[in-house]
Amino acid sequence: MTRTQGCRSLIMGLSIVATAMATSAHAQTNRLSLNPYAVAVADGAFLFLSGFDAPLRLPNAGNPNFGTGFTIPNDYLPNATLRVQILWETPSTGCNVHLLPNILFRARAGQPRDFGNAVGGLSAVNASTPFTLSGGGGIIMAAPATAHETARVRFNIVPDNDFPTLQPGDAINFGFYRQSGSVNDTCTGDLGIAGISIVYPTS
Repeated sequence: MTRTQGCRSLIMGLSIVATAMATSAHAQTNRLSLNPYAVAVADGAFLFLSGFDAPLRLPNAGNPNFGTGFTIPNDYLPNATLRVQILWETPSTGCNVHLLPNILFRARAGQPRDFGNAVGGLSAVNASTPFTLSGGGGIIMAAPATAHETARVRFNIVPDNDFPTLQPGDAINFGFYRQSGSVNDTCTGDLGIAGISIVYPTS
């Protein structure tokens, strides 16, 4: 190998390392925690203080729902997927819960009104228990085998045609409802939500 070939090989090697480091840096994430008590509740959903059960309750009646929101942090990588992670529990076992997006509203100074809805920009991804993705961005999740055992479900917030970009400082308001009247929702107990967080890639 000549000196020129060796230099080229070294440069290519350094380039590959630099690319790998950049990719690794972009893969880093942060977590934004949302207060489960700082939510709006409607249609039967309620909050209560307990050292034994999750505070935000969606009972097995009607379509109980809740909404919350956040402002995208400054270290967010623009237009990357925002992942909503919910920790939940129920006293019921051997049954399923059907959870769907209810609202999604995004805002930015100088940006036209968001005419979107919960379908498209907010949709379920997976759960820690057996699950099936349903229409409208929803998810049917199996209750844990043990009563009140905590499980996890994840949803994605992404840019779409109604709000094509996401940037640090954008306001995001979103919500979910339990479709307890659905044949897919068979748990008789409350769906209890213990925590909500946003996991996002950093720039």
